[in-house]
Amino acid sequence: MQKRRMFQEESKDSRAVVIGGILILLVGGYMIFRQFYGEKPKEALTDSSNSEANQEEMTVPTVSAEVVRQKILNGDKVRFLDVRGEENFKTEHIPHALLLTPSLLGTYTPANGELPVVVFSSNETQTLEVIKNTLKQKSSQLFLLEGGFEQWKKEGNQTIALGDPNSFMDQSKVTYITPGEVASMLSAENQDIFVLDVQSEQNYQRKHIKGAKNIPLDQLEKRSEELPPAKNIIVYGESELTSFQGGVRLSDLNIFTAKTLNGNTNLQKESLLPLEP
Repeated sequence: MQKRRMFQEESKDSRAVVIGGILILLVGGYMIFRQFYGEKPKEALTDSSNSEANQEEMTVPTVSAEVVRQKILNGDKVRFLDVRGEENFKTEHIPHALLLTPSLLGTYTPANGELPVVVFSSNETQTLEVIKNTLKQKSSQLFLLEGGFEQWKKEGNQTIALGDPNSFMDQSKVTYITPGEVASMLSAENQDIFVLDVQSEQNYQRKHIKGAKNIPLDQLEKRSEELPPAKNIIVYGESELTSFQGGVRLSDLNIFTAKTLNGNTNLQKESLLPLEP
């Protein structure tokens, strides 16, 4: 009887050990399962959500007009990329800006050491979103001009205007000279004047003032380095409007010694100007 009792107790102890071992294995398995497949720690969730939020809120790099102006004064290489459309560009733009469509921004590769600044219109919100999405996908950085073209102009920075005769601002840029005054200067062989013809090349070949240098109006900005810095420039075109726009263009290029030939018959015999051919 006593042996039987001892055997039963040993059996109970064995079962307890086995059950305990099973429980330990279950608890350990649960902990391992939770570690790899269960809920992530709060810190990990926070880091992940912050990463996603940062990616969504990623903004395009911007640069202020003041910083750009200072870089230009320092002699740094700045390239303006104007995406406002051809009509707005022709009406007025930042000097030496490159006209691009928003879709072409993705293909633009900045030159070494160049600061590429994207010029947009703050009034065109839909176009701005397209531009931002394009720039986010660029591997090389392009900078948005803060406030767009409107802010650049508002701060009094240099622009090139087409020339509107009805604009008081454009009219204030032009100083006129009469054909008689120019004829007197030319007859006296005044060496201090430079006559600039902004007609198209075809019209220039047809008729122009003798000795005039032809730089068509639409090329004047690009070829402004061909103008002599130490002479008084007399500018004219095939019409009074073209002459006026030539005067505005020179003023916007900071050539303040220029004078615009007045009148609409400067290329006719009655002007008394020396003409050729």
